[in-house]
Amino acid sequence: MKQVIVLFNDSDPVLARVARVKLKTEAGWDVKITANYDEALQAVTATGASILVTELILADNQGRTGFDLIEAIRKDKSPEELPIVVLSELRQEEDKAEALAKGADYYYAKSEIGIKDLIERVQEIIGQE
Repeated sequence: MKQVIVLFNDSDPVLARVARVKLKTEAGWDVKITANYDEALQAVTATGASILVTELILADNQGRTGFDLIEAIRKDKSPEELPIVVLSELRQEEDKAEALAKGADYYYAKSEIGIKDLIERVQEIIGQE
């Protein structure tokens, strides 16, 4: 079975570290952490990621967001090649609609999903039981 590589893109270093530990220990996945648009875009290709989990609010000195990242990735990778899960502080329906329209496959507000639920969703998405 192919090793699952989760690319976790979030500007919050504490959340990123917690996510890496939980996803590694509870699901056995290899987790690569990125914190902004450039790192994530480069890592999509460099890591051979199985799935991207990204925040929409990114620390980016050029004003780029997770919306921009999703759009850039979808120019080269289909949902079958790289599923994209948004895990965001943004909870408005407009934000969800925009992310999905730009090519995200799933959208969860951070306040509405715990790490165990996230693991279950990712397992379903990548077809791993």
